[in-house]
Amino acid sequence: MSRTIDVRDYDTFVSYNNRDRGLASALATRLADAGVRVFLDLWCLIPGEPCQEALEEAMTHSMSCLVLFGSAGLGPWQGEEARSSIDQRVRNHRFRVIPVLLPGHSGQAHTMPLFLRRYAACNLRAGLDSDHEFAQLLASIHACGRLATADPEPAGGTALLTVARPAV
Repeated sequence: MSRTIDVRDYDTFVSYNNRDRGLASALATRLADAGVRVFLDLWCLIPGEPCQEALEEAMTHSMSCLVLFGSAGLGPWQGEEARSSIDQRVRNHRFRVIPVLLPGHSGQAHTMPLFLRRYAACNLRAGLDSDHEFAQLLASIHACGRLATADPEPAGGTALLTVARPAV
């Protein structure tokens, strides 16, 4: 019997290749410290419970999915999660699919599945400790699309969110 998850229980579902587990955990910790309600399998799956059903339920009750790409590329199970996130996006246009380029990723578009290439990626290749890129990721998760700036306000009051597309 799987546990019941309340609607909108998570701000984001983190999908990662098992080889990038350390980076995924570090990013999830930073997000949680910033107040993001994170579903990370390492934290949320209950030993002895069916994991596939729990993953499906968690993604359905998340507002976004971060698909992490590190040096190891897309893992087999992660590929299933990425496809499920796109399916979720098709059924719910408020659901956000956010590819995230981790340190060690080449930045090459061909390393991403074809249907994920249509989504702008958040570029954390320089490191998880970059405050500007992390703020962009938070803005993407919260679907606000704009970031407040500490500098004097430009025309319109805020800076546009900039995201990176992988190089072709």
